[in-house]
Amino acid sequence: MICANDSNAFVVIQALHTMGLKIPDDIGVTGFDDTPLAEKFIPSLTTLQVQKESMGKEAVHRLVDRIQRKDYIQKTELLSVKIIERTSVK
Repeated sequence: MICANDSNAFVVIQALHTMGLKIPDDIGVTGFDDTPLAEKFIPSLTTLQVQKESMGKEAVHRLVDRIQRKDYIQKTELLSVKIIERTSVK
């Protein structure tokens, strides 16, 4: 299962355990954010590490640009992520 964020992944893992499923033997679970708890959770959570500082800087830059310019052109920018492999997937 691919979850929108680590918090959702923790809830999913707990629900799957309640259902009697074993992580990662029966089903793998991944998160997104690489929160500090991801490493400590049992099983440790495979997740995507995002460049939060870069995302924040880009968001502020775009906001200021949009405020200052009437001819602002909306664009999409892809920021790289890093897969942090842990024990919640095989």
